[in-house]
Amino acid sequence: MKIDNSVSINTIQDAIEVASIFQKSGLFGTAMTQEQAIVKVLAGKEIGVGPFIAMNNIDIIQGKTQMNAKLMSAKIKSSSKYNYKIIESNNDRCILEFFENGDSQGLAKFTYEEAEEIKSETKYGVKYLVEKDNWKYYRSDMLFARALSRGARRFAPDVIMGIYVEGELDDIPVEINNNYQTASVDLIQNAMENSKIDNIPMNKIIQEAEVIEVNSVPEIIETTNTVNTKKSDRPFSPEVLKKRFKINSAKLMHLGSPVTANTIKSVNIALQKLTVGAVGRRIKLVEYFTGKGSTKDISEADAQTLIKWMGFDPKTYDPNWTADSFVQKEYELIIAMLEPKQENEEDLATKLFGDSNA
Repeated sequence: MKIDNSVSINTIQDAIEVASIFQKSGLFGTAMTQEQAIVKVLAGKEIGVGPFIAMNNIDIIQGKTQMNAKLMSAKIKSSSKYNYKIIESNNDRCILEFFENGDSQGLAKFTYEEAEEIKSETKYGVKYLVEKDNWKYYRSDMLFARALSRGARRFAPDVIMGIYVEGELDDIPVEINNNYQTASVDLIQNAMENSKIDNIPMNKIIQEAEVIEVNSVPEIIETTNTVNTKKSDRPFSPEVLKKRFKINSAKLMHLGSPVTANTIKSVNIALQKLTVGAVGRRIKLVEYFTGKGSTKDISEADAQTLIKWMGFDPKTYDPNWTADSFVQKEYELIIAMLEPKQENEEDLATKLFGDSNA
């Protein structure tokens, strides 16, 4: 990856104009606001990469910046001062040797055994790092990313400037509180008015204008405070399940909208099997969770959250797949709530005319 700084960003107006073009293009997800695009462009400026690379490879999550391993690797490799080489890379460990001005500075290693020990406390209980999909399907790549980040922090800190590698922020539980607000162009502009970007550190900009990847802050705040459940509490009630759905979907809002064709296919297959082909119930289920009447109209975040809830794995598709007993029960509870049981004719007659055998 070549680090390209051909687009000059020297003032806040430059950032606004470029970010506006990117946001309106729809190429980076229609759910992204202009303000979020501006902060990404400014973050790229801070670490010395152009706007297009920043939009593709940088994310701002809870006020913290993360870049993917490709960009971090490119930043180190393109540096005239630092370099690294792979000593060992497989599904068990990754070992990298780092150099400064051609001289070896030491090794950075990350093993799968270490990954197995990493866990985070969430509202839903303990979550282990290796339970996440990326670690299940791209194990060696994730080991490489962690070894690269560890080595960069130890031996090339001035290149990455404390930025996290993609995936590290997943270990930090998402917390949304009343101090978070969606940034506006005016708010960012006021923070930087009549100033050159080079004179304002990125953390100052983010403190002035917090950007979070959710659409409905008050609703998410409410559910975060009221949903205190863990997986062992399953099956969940429809109300609790819907609140959990909104929280989990909010964490994926950076994926954008509309939903991709592959995700539509996966979610429709899973829904069809769960509802045993009952189209009406499938529509009701989607509408209950997302407020939309069709999977074509939902966001990528909502679609992937539905897939994860059902426990469906598109990568290892099994034609004989069925949802587990918890999901089946939760589905039945939702349908029972949406479709109150109709009294049969005998019960109705008894209510109207009394028991004839009495």
